[in-house]
Amino acid sequence: MLAACAGIVFAAQIGFVPNQTGSGLEMKAIAACVLGGISLLGGTGTQLGAFLGAFFLTQIDTVLVLFRLPAWWNDFIAGLVLLGVLVLDGRLRQALARHQRALQYSRFQPGNKGGKQVARFPERKSKEVA
Repeated sequence: MLAACAGIVFAAQIGFVPNQTGSGLEMKAIAACVLGGISLLGGTGTQLGAFLGAFFLTQIDTVLVLFRLPAWWNDFIAGLVLLGVLVLDGRLRQALARHQRALQYSRFQPGNKGGKQVARFPERKSKEVA
């Protein structure tokens, strides 16, 4: 629906819309949404977050134009940002899952007498050999 509205506005401004218009913007749209906090697995995210992600990527494009860098750097930087956010999101999900498991099984840990004590993050074992 919004794409149709954008096409109408575009056609009203210049009189026609070339068929190549908007080609290649899919990656930037996905990067903006993921950067704004929308999960690729679904179920989480807000419209404000997507807007802020798009605003951030637009600001990156503006800065690259000010530095007079070639246009392909825009896609490269957007890809790097997307990759970084995906890696960070994966790490955060793993840590959250570990913490949820620790909370779930905290009643079975020694010293917990059935109360509602919150378990700390599990200690990582040192890889040093004594």
